[in-house]
Amino acid sequence: MAEETMTTPPAIEVDPSPPVEVMIVPAQEEEEKVIKNSRDLLALVDTHEGLIRTPNHTSVYATTYPYTDVDVKNISWLFYTGRIDGWADKLHSYYTMNVSARDYYPNPVHHTIDTPMIRLTAALKEHKPKDEAKLKYVIACQSRNTPAVFKLLVSYSRKAAGMDMFYELLNGNSVVFVGAVLKDVAVPVENPHVFPAAKFKRVESVEEAESLKDAFGIIC
Repeated sequence: MAEETMTTPPAIEVDPSPPVEVMIVPAQEEEEKVIKNSRDLLALVDTHEGLIRTPNHTSVYATTYPYTDVDVKNISWLFYTGRIDGWADKLHSYYTMNVSARDYYPNPVHHTIDTPMIRLTAALKEHKPKDEAKLKYVIACQSRNTPAVFKLLVSYSRKAAGMDMFYELLNGNSVVFVGAVLKDVAVPVENPHVFPAAKFKRVESVEEAESLKDAFGIIC
């Protein structure tokens, strides 16, 4: 019987696959939210935290800031010794400081603020119409060119407060505090000839502000 011979099949030539090009797409940075008007600004309350951009291309850091009683106390000097629609700095007396007259000197001049900020507060949340009619808004602004000075604005509606804040941002200034008080509450600088020993206390609602007897309630 003849021996069978095994034959090896011819090798099949396979064309090598072409190299796969891997394209690395760089992560795109999140675009800054453009705020075109005061309505856009008020819509940020409790909904946005981060950089925004005004129509004149100013970048602003925006956040809804949870103010505390300590924060209200720290800003209340502006209600007594500040200026409405004008810039003022905090008054310091060396008599109240633990240094001698020779060692005392005013706060140093700081550099210009590169990125202004706005601290939106609970005062800017929408209120019931009957409550809104009872409120006015006190707004503390910080100068972009001279950060040691502040300006107090008083707006008589939420809409007006939004317009005032938007204008300050367009000019590069910061809004560091916004509070709502009852319209019949005279902020001391509104009546400079009378200097009441008024105390401001943080409250959560118009009803709570109306119930206070020994202090002025401020929603923030």
